[in-house]
Amino acid sequence: MSRAINQLTATEVKAAKSKDFVAKDKDKDKVYTLSDGGGLGLVVKPSGGRYWLFRYKLDGKGAVTSFGTLRDVSLADARRKAEQARTDLSNGITPKDRQRMDEAALAEERKQHGNTFESVARDWYEYNCSLTGENEQWTNPKHRAQIIMTLETYVFPYIGKIAIAEVKTKDVRQIIDRIKNEGHWETAARTFQRIGMVFDSAIEDDLIDFNPCDVLRRKKMFKKRPPVKHL
Repeated sequence: MSRAINQLTATEVKAAKSKDFVAKDKDKDKVYTLSDGGGLGLVVKPSGGRYWLFRYKLDGKGAVTSFGTLRDVSLADARRKAEQARTDLSNGITPKDRQRMDEAALAEERKQHGNTFESVARDWYEYNCSLTGENEQWTNPKHRAQIIMTLETYVFPYIGKIAIAEVKTKDVRQIIDRIKNEGHWETAARTFQRIGMVFDSAIEDDLIDFNPCDVLRRKKMFKKRPPVKHL
């Protein structure tokens, strides 16, 4: 039969924050553990340090992992971590595996949210402006100014703050339709081309796997252009 869990009380844990606290039948000059059951315990050090440890079995051998200090991790938080660890262990996932998974997920989240469409677009723009060669749109100051003006005017206000991995095809279409509905088809076409180039650059940098402009390219958004009315 498994040992009971949640044995500690909030009062006991709160009292353990005090350097002068000594649990019943415990030696104040030695390190001891207040057990919450199920492998979770609060380690109490003579110096006043308090931290959570979780003990478990791995391949028949005892193992231990830390959940952090009492100052940073409450009793409720420690219990949630312990419950997650017990569930993971039943599925063959160790606490160290979980830590690596969480760190990888956090790194990926930071990577995606740190790379907004605007930040990626500006990096793409600055990189191309720094190149030398025969490509006129990057060597010609007027063309360079037009490129960034297009993005700043028609694109950044709508999707600039969105993580580039989260920009959808419908977001791009709304931007282009907005410009077309104002009668600026040439501007819409140039804007669409430049948005697509930013996404292509993001694919090259391994930030995304798919260019949301590709679907719209196949649909030939600019095929049915209305006739020009001459005054």
